[in-house]
Parts: sequence; C-alpha cells; structure tokens
Amino acid sequence: MEALKKCCFLDRDGVVNVEVDYLCEPEKTVLEKNIVPALRAIHRHGFLAVVVTNQSGIARGRYDEKAMHAVHRKIQELLAEQGEHIDAFYFCPHHPKITGECGCRKPLPGMLLRAAEELHIDLARSVMIGDRLSDVKAGRAAGCGGSYLVRTGYGVTALSEAEPEFAAGLKVADDALAAFQDFLSENASPAPENAENKHHTPVAAVEEAVHYFFFPKLNRRFFLRLGVIALSAYVIFKYLLLPCVISGASMEPTVHSNGFTFCWSGKYLFHAPRRGDIVIIKYDDGIFFLKRVVALPGETVEFRGGKLYIDGKVRNEPYVKFPCDWEMEPVKVAPGQYYVVGDNRSMPFHQHQKGAVRGKRIIGAPLF
Repeated sequence: MEALKKCCFLDRDGVVNVEVDYLCEPEKTVLEKNIVPALRAIHRHGFLAVVVTNQSGIARGRYDEKAMHAVHRKIQELLAEQGEHIDAFYFCPHHPKITGECGCRKPLPGMLLRAAEELHIDLARSVMIGDRLSDVKAGRAAGCGGSYLVRTGYGVTALSEAEPEFAAGLKVADDALAAFQDFLSENASPAPENAENKHHTPVAAVEEAVHYFFFPKLNRRFFLRLGVIALSAYVIFKYLLLPCVISGASMEPTVHSNGFTFCWSGKYLFHAPRRGDIVIIKYDDGIFFLKRVVALPGETVEFRGGKLYIDGKVRNEPYVKFPCDWEMEPVKVAPGQYYVVGDNRSMPFHQHQKGAVRGKRIIGAPLF
C-alpha cells in the first residue's frame, strides 16, 4: 500500500501570485514575493504543493476554463525559471447564486478531500495556507494539521473582518514561506538519518546554499537555452569566425597589420563587398592580406597625382594618411573581381600589394 503523503495546500490569488481581480490574462500574472523559497522549502521537506482555488469568474462569465488554465501554465513557467513548480491545481468553477450549491467551493473542503483521495495525502500531516477566512475554514473542515491566514492578497482585510472568537485561534503569518516554516516548527519530529535532518549538518548547509543560488536555474528551459547557445557558438567559431594572422603593413595607420585577428566570414553571406570595405583576402598558400576595396566590377580605376580616380572621377579618401607618389594607368575591373589596395600608399609601386582579386578570395572582414 502506498504511503500517504504530506501536502501544503495553497490558495492561488494572493498567495502564489499577486492578487488581480478575476485574473484571466497570463501576461498579468506576477508571482508573490516569497512563493519560490516557500515552494523550495515545501518540496525539500517532502511535501506536495497543491493549489486549491475558487474561480467563480467562470460561473460569472468573466472568463472560461481555457483562460484559467492558461494562467496556471504561466504560473508554472514563471516558477520553472527558478527551478520550482506546483504539483497539482484544483479549482471550483461554481458560484452558489448562479450555479447552485456545490461541495467544492471554499470554505467547504471538497477540493482538499478530492486531492487527498487522488494524490494519497495524509490530511492530518498537511497544512492549508490562504489569504481569506474561507481558506482557513476549508483547511479546518478537511482535517488539516494546520490552517494559516497570510497577510498577502486579501489577508489583512480578512483578518480585520474575522469574528473575535474565530480570530482568537487564528494562525497568521506574513506570507506562505513564514506560514510553512511556522507549521514545521510546531510539528517538528525526529527524522531518520539522511532524511530531513541532513539539512541541519554543516555539509548540508553548504549544499543547501549551493542549491539555493545555482539550482533554481537548472531546469529544462535552462538546458534548452544552454544547448542552443553551445550549438550557436560551435557554428560561429567553426564557420563564421576564423582566426588568422594578417601579413604585411599596407593598411597602416588605419589597421596595424602583422597581427592576429578574427575574420568575420559571415560578412558577405547576404551582400557583396562594397567600395570602401576593409576585407580579408586569402591566397592558396594560406597567407592572409588586409586590403580596402576601392573599385567594383566593371569600374575603371587609376592613380595619378597621388589621387584615386574611379571612372575618371577623383575619390575622396580621408583614411589615406600617406598618399602615393606613383602613377597607374587606367585598369577596368573584370566581372566577378574587385580592385583592392592598402591605405598605406607611400610604399614604392613595385612593392605595393594591390590589384584586382576574384571575389571568392575575399573570405570576410576583420573584427576590430
């Protein structure tokens, strides 16, 4: 026979999430401040976390069950981002003035009794936490070992409205975490070695601290994102970012050559090199050169009087600090080629690495 489980029953609005009247839009869902550490403590001590919530908005026609379930999914998503979850949701869609009397609407214990039967819960060792007196009454009617009113949500208002004889025995806490911790302290009992008491050893304290700061992020969504990042990094550094050493000093002073850089080979995946681009050219011997594109396919390029002319028109080149003192007859750039030259034009003509190169030799642009 399966052993009965302990459970922490939680009202939804005002306890798990911030109170919003007739909440039915997932984007408006915000978790209560201490609900994540509360759930962490609940699960660490072997309790189930089960939401029992009155949803009379369904009976009133404010929203339907589909909208309510969307909010529940959003709650689970927000909790999963911090490594936590709700084990089950139970809801009452009724309202006595609209749908007639039912046995599940709190303060009646129907939802708690149904959860106890379906999830094999020991109600005497369980606790109910809510922000309304109806939550407390439902927990008591179900036979829970403790029922708490919290000051979040409608808790403060509910406390002020409680009848004196009822308020006298009311257990009140600031939030779900404080309520659960108080319930544990009042129901503490010796635990087997390596069970709950392990959390009180020095080593376990360190483990718990590590769990608190790191494990909340270790959930399915985290690992999915990590996998996507790892795959993206592999593709980028395998195919798009290529390490290379640039030969020569023909781009100085714009770029210090003879140094290491990464070639961004994705630069020209969707467009061809443009005039003025600094490009990396790779030759068959594995040597890389850094050059600037000065003329495109079909254009005529020439140098005279220390200036660059494209199709007979002089080009302004503010990046050239040392203009050339040599002349070059007009040359028409063939289709599929680009005319490249360094920014350092002071080198002798016969030493200057320049000319038309095939587009396939331009493998990308440097990362500065």
